[in-house]
Amino acid sequence: VLARAEPTIQFLHDSVLSGRNSQTIRAYRASLSEFAKFLQAPDTITALRALLEHPHGTANAVVSAYRTHLLEKSLSPNTINARLAAIRSIVKDARRFGLVSWSLEVQGVKSENYRDTRGPGVDGFKGMVAAVEKVEDDAMRLRDKVILRMLYDLGLRRNELANIDIADIDFVEKKVAITGKGRTQQERLTIPDRTIQCIKEWMVLRGSHGGPLIVNLDRSAQNTSDGRRLSGEGIRKIVGKYGEAIGRRVRPHAVRHASISSALDKLSGDVRAVQRFSRHKNVATVLLYDDARRDMAGQIANLLSED
Repeated sequence: VLARAEPTIQFLHDSVLSGRNSQTIRAYRASLSEFAKFLQAPDTITALRALLEHPHGTANAVVSAYRTHLLEKSLSPNTINARLAAIRSIVKDARRFGLVSWSLEVQGVKSENYRDTRGPGVDGFKGMVAAVEKVEDDAMRLRDKVILRMLYDLGLRRNELANIDIADIDFVEKKVAITGKGRTQQERLTIPDRTIQCIKEWMVLRGSHGGPLIVNLDRSAQNTSDGRRLSGEGIRKIVGKYGEAIGRRVRPHAVRHASISSALDKLSGDVRAVQRFSRHKNVATVLLYDDARRDMAGQIANLLSED
């Protein structure tokens, strides 16, 4: 029975990944792989088969235990919710295809998004760039400068940066094609002159051959023809290192926060214009940045204290 069921579950697995952008596919595969490890299953298909063979209550108990496991690892709410979302998508399609008659009722983790929307701030970012300039290894210094400048100057997310290939950059028109979060089609962004110059300086040492813009400089990666692509996690570690240099805990998204907040400062709070820069689907998200930038709650508190 299990042997006959496996191709069906494989189809289910493939259908969930179908039509999604490469970034989402990688995230879903990683999430399902982690779930398989939690169940001590040899592979993802075996783990999914084990889950779907359970009755309603037991299946929910298993995923609830997995949620607790993720919480105990001190992962961020966004990471936990992303991993649960992958399982939820599988079960949803399994029900749609008639493989199960139940649904998952395990809730995600509540998250207070954009609590620190200013990030390290402009001065903090400048301090991080100054720390990069002190790096003695030329290749590392030039690559890491590109990482910081692309995150800040274009407001990129770490995976958007990690996925950029040399072929995505138009050096004549000073454009870069990226696949944004939750999107399947590329969009072209303008690269500032200073950032283009940083990329050109990095490419002198990287080489002008194709492949990823940001590569891993570990010795194990230098034996390949174009170097191994540096992952979003690798970018996080690099940004964190320069955050420590200024005495702050800084993530790539915090650099994006600083970029968006600075844009609002320079454009006098024009949230519509900044939304086009930040590429947020909802302008309400940019309003959160603007409120934090102006500390509206603090201003109101001061007014009330005069009563």
